[in-house]
Formats: sequence, C-alpha cells, structure tokens
Amino acid sequence: MPNIKSEYIKTLTVNEVTMADDITVVSTKYTDVWYYQVPPKQRIFLGNGQINLGVDDRGTFKADYNTEAPAAVAGVSRLLLRDANGIVSNFIREDLSVDYETGVKVGKGGNTGNERNKLFVTEDEYIVGQLKSDTASIIISEADSTLFVPVTIQAL
Repeated sequence: MPNIKSEYIKTLTVNEVTMADDITVVSTKYTDVWYYQVPPKQRIFLGNGQINLGVDDRGTFKADYNTEAPAAVAGVSRLLLRDANGIVSNFIREDLSVDYETGVKVGKGGNTGNERNKLFVTEDEYIVGQLKSDTASIIISEADSTLFVPVTIQAL
C-alpha cells in the first residue's frame, strides 16, 4: 500500500476532462463522451463524502449532455474506470441520462453496490463517461453540456 501524503475532494468539470466539441453518439453502441487521465503520483476515487449520522455530504455527479440547439440528449449513460492501456474497464454505474441531468449522489468509492470492483484509478488510468442515445444518431456539443464529477484525490 503506497504512503498517502494527502487526501482532498474535488469536482471535475467540462474544462478539466477531455471532451471533443462535436461527439456523435448512436443508439447501437456506447460511445466515449469524455475521459479524465490520472496525473502522476495520484490515486483518484470516483465520488466523495459519505452518509454519516443522517447527514449526506456525498458529492453530486451531474452530466447534462446537450446538442447545439441546446436540447437534452436522451439515452443511457455509463461511468467506467479504465486501465492505462484502454483494455480493461471496470463498470461503475449505468443510469438513464435524464437521471444524470438532475444529479446523482456519489460517495467516495462509488456507493454503487459494486464494491468488489476496484473503485479507484491510479497514475495514467482513466475515468470515462459513455452514452448510448435513444435516437439513431445525434451530435453532443461540449460548449452546451454540463459536467460535474465528484472525486476524492489521494497524493502518493
């Protein structure tokens, strides 16, 4: 186990993740919409906070994907943790994109019921957002979309 020098919470936004301005998503497969690569000497857990003594201080994950119109893009959204080679992906959660528009509470480690999976990524690995559209093909505009990804960062 690496020596943890510090731990802090942060919310990643559209400005901090890699997201092309015009992304075409289709109804036949999941498309990577955005990703965040972990910098050197860090471990990042999806989510932050917890429910403690009835107080819910978990971070809110929000992904409001829109077209240039702007109009919300309906479909199914996924969150993944992917290895540095892009080969192994740990599925974290899948929800209707309309749920992500309003926000979903995510505590440190995901609070997904999927805790047997590795719920953190380390140096050069990725947090990835995917979308499968309800319509045959639609283009997502980065400039018209909103993204808030709560994370807990450990400096190693």
